[in-house]
Amino acid sequence: MNGRTMRAVALLGALVLGAAVSCDDWGDLEDMPAGFADNVDNDTVVTAGDGLTETSGELSVDFAGTGTDPTAARSDHTHSEYVLKAGDTMTGELNASAGITTTSVAYSAPRTHYVQVPAEAFHTRANSSEFTYHSSGGVYLPAGTNAQAVAPISLPHGATVVSMYAWFHDSVADELDIRLRRCALNGTTGEVTVAYVPSNGDSGDFMRPNNPFIPHEVDLFANNYYVSAYSSNWSASLRLRSVVVGYMITEAP
Repeated sequence: MNGRTMRAVALLGALVLGAAVSCDDWGDLEDMPAGFADNVDNDTVVTAGDGLTETSGELSVDFAGTGTDPTAARSDHTHSEYVLKAGDTMTGELNASAGITTTSVAYSAPRTHYVQVPAEAFHTRANSSEFTYHSSGGVYLPAGTNAQAVAPISLPHGATVVSMYAWFHDSVADELDIRLRRCALNGTTGEVTVAYVPSNGDSGDFMRPNNPFIPHEVDLFANNYYVSAYSSNWSASLRLRSVVVGYMITEAP
């Protein structure tokens, strides 16, 4: 086959191939998808579901409430300022204008509270002597009096007593014995010391903590609690000023 013949065959092949792939009408196509076979160009229909809005085919989040940030929250996001359900923790302040109703308020950690027993709350036990109030503060019994003074104390049921502090004036060798006591309500046991602070004959005005201290759980259905102050030789130089007891609780009283 010479060159002229080869060019003629190539030209004929090109004409046949062009006839096979060229058409003037959509109907000339075979195996056309149904979406094209109706010869209609359909636009995509957009429908807004819950929480969405649609404008001219554009979907947007349907925002409600206050705020201006045009963003949507993640489904697993958390709130540090608000409590949404049981078990959530709120780190900010809680402000309520209409009051709060709840069965209990539990602390995230035990809190220490204090109750004061002022000197004026004490009275002598089994003694007709009356306390004298000193102009510099504190109370005392007449010189040479051997007596115990007691005062009531109110402690929450279930609280744990963790400390006791006593304020006193002691400028003599005699000692002032200050104790937090409990007494069984059923009478099976006598007075038991829960905490003890002695003046030890110190000179001057002092605040002394009970140390060491063994924590005690308050049981108001089993015990009565009170504070006692005793000296075998009261005087104006041996005066009781105040007693403070510390206790821990796990929920608001």
